[in-house]
Amino acid sequence: MFSGLQVDLKSMLESKITKELHRRIFELTLALYRVTDFFPQGEVLRKNLREKANEIFGGVTEYGYSPDFEREATSIIAKIHTIKGYLGLARSLRFVKPINITVLEREYDFLADFFNRELDVVKKATENKQEEIITPTQTTNNESQPVRESEKEELPTWEEFATKEDKGLTPISESINERQHKILEHLKQSQQAKISDFVPHFAGISTKTIQRDLQDLVIKDILRKEGEKRWTTYSINKNVQ
Repeated sequence: MFSGLQVDLKSMLESKITKELHRRIFELTLALYRVTDFFPQGEVLRKNLREKANEIFGGVTEYGYSPDFEREATSIIAKIHTIKGYLGLARSLRFVKPINITVLEREYDFLADFFNRELDVVKKATENKQEEIITPTQTTNNESQPVRESEKEELPTWEEFATKEDKGLTPISESINERQHKILEHLKQSQQAKISDFVPHFAGISTKTIQRDLQDLVIKDILRKEGEKRWTTYSINKNVQ
């Protein structure tokens, strides 16, 4: 019944998944991997973000090969909503500068807008099978005219973004407190130390508090912990900037 419609839709929508969009989703996925490299090792959010980014990448690159455009577009949009929720959590945890998360969110917003417009086209074509299909670039009034990519605020490529002054990735150590900064300064001088070595540097601070600060730095993958109990030593990880 709808075979002719499906052929027309396939021809029209396949032309919309341009090389530029493929390049953009590739760079966006690569950017997300680079940002999450700065998350603590073993952090569940790091794994979840990468898995969802891979699903979106696959959905975008495979879009148009099936006649069920509505289901595919809806699935991609739903996954974008999920990854934006994960990115919101990442911003709250401050593993990297907020600007890194913002750039990723805006790129995923661009994708969501694109597929929402595609979804509108599919729905209109299905409801008006005998009428001319109105494509996203052939709207009938200014109100429904989508914002073209060139009219949006220009977003840098990942390479441009990462090399701009003061807009590179933030070392995890920026989220630490004043005591932890002092701990790092001490370790830069001594290379390795036990909890007892830090006590003289923190008058009025309990050993338990110092221990919590050290453990927090270990969790954030800033410090490396070796040994057990009174033989435990701490040193700065090589990957910390």
